[in-house]
Amino acid sequence: MQNEKCQIPLTMVGEGERVKLCGVNAGRCLQCRLASMGLVAGAEIQVVRNSFRGPFVVKVGNCRLILGRGVTHKIMVE
Repeated sequence: MQNEKCQIPLTMVGEGERVKLCGVNAGRCLQCRLASMGLVAGAEIQVVRNSFRGPFVVKVGNCRLILGRGVTHKIMVE
């Protein structure tokens, strides 16, 4: 499912950076929930806010999403 470029969890991406989603290391239920929000393989993601205190905010298309840190650790990007 993942290649060598796809080894960085979303939590490691800095604010303002743009990445491409390449996989989700989670069960089917979470994968479906993320897909319903536009977080699918190949989706372009921009990290809006990544602080240790407070929400993790990403931009997908024209939408901003607030994600839990546990979820962002399961989203793999390149």
